[in-house]
Amino acid sequence: MEYIDKTKLRDEGEAIIDAFLERLQEAGKYPDDLYEAFKSDKDENGEYSKDKLIKVLLTEQENRCCYCMKKLNQEKDEITLEHLILNSITERRKYNEYLKRYTVLNAKVCLAKDFIDKNETNTPPYPHTVAYENLAASCNGKLFSRTEKIVQCCNLKRENKYMEPIVLYDTIHDEFEYTANGYTIWKNETAMFPTTSILGLNAPVLRMIRRIWLYAKDNQIDLEKTDRQKVLFELLGEFTDKEFAETNNLEILSNFLNDGYWKLLLKYSYFGSSKV
Repeated sequence: MEYIDKTKLRDEGEAIIDAFLERLQEAGKYPDDLYEAFKSDKDENGEYSKDKLIKVLLTEQENRCCYCMKKLNQEKDEITLEHLILNSITERRKYNEYLKRYTVLNAKVCLAKDFIDKNETNTPPYPHTVAYENLAASCNGKLFSRTEKIVQCCNLKRENKYMEPIVLYDTIHDEFEYTANGYTIWKNETAMFPTTSILGLNAPVLRMIRRIWLYAKDNQIDLEKTDRQKVLFELLGEFTDKEFAETNNLEILSNFLNDGYWKLLLKYSYFGSSKV
């Protein structure tokens, strides 16, 4: 997982939100649901503000999901906007839970209810429901299952559960570990708030994707050019007795012989990079 530096494209991101809030000010009082208004807002050229912001977010995230690191394509219906501080929060006590570890949220973002109630006209801070600093681009979490695509990871898997804004921690890359058998571990995770489980980051398909990539990386195999049957058979030889006993592992591995699964695998090239 990678730290998202919200200073690099701050001017572009904040300009989109400033223009949106200014249009609301001109129209009168702020609506109670700023994010709902943002989703339908258009600029003077008729372009949706949400689409413009997604472009900024994808650029700063190198076109990868903020959590699972999948390569994203804005032209397809696979991107969701993740509120690091939940969009639904209206209570100060719950809001403050996200500020225990200092991030850009502490300095640039405020509780949306306070912003609306005071009818603020100056920014920053920005209301958390539309603040550029509080938003990230996530995949839709739909990975292949036996019969259909269901939500298995990331933003939509999280739903309305509390979790720390980990992608804004500048040490998050060093705090995350990906094991050779595909598991992901956050070293600061607690039993009370199991972040990797909340995000579904150890979903079986994701684990196998990481395992294939890490195996290929260790053995200098180019997955873009390799004979997939050969590399999957070789990886099978690395399975432990326990893994062989688990029928599900063999079934999941064999799925990557299919074009759809292999295309999905290639979208996770992050795990074959020098960053991991």
